[in-house]
Amino acid sequence: MNVKFKEIVFNPVGVIHTPYEFVNNIPFQPSATNGVKGTGEIYPGYSAGLKDINRFSFTILLYNFHLSKGHRLELKPFS
Repeated sequence: MNVKFKEIVFNPVGVIHTPYEFVNNIPFQPSATNGVKGTGEIYPGYSAGLKDINRFSFTILLYNFHLSKGHRLELKPFS
């Protein structure tokens, strides 16, 4: 089967809250966030989909950097 997608549309089912208010305050490396807590909020219409979620050992959250201003496929490391 040869299927080509022109676009994939995602609809948010919730939002992730973090203590970072501005993009320039977010650390580059996860190790700099040691001890930082965040929360995930699921919109009411999707909460039924979380039934029995506590039976799993972890949850994967996919997210969109909605404040990102573009991207580059190749970067020169800063270190």
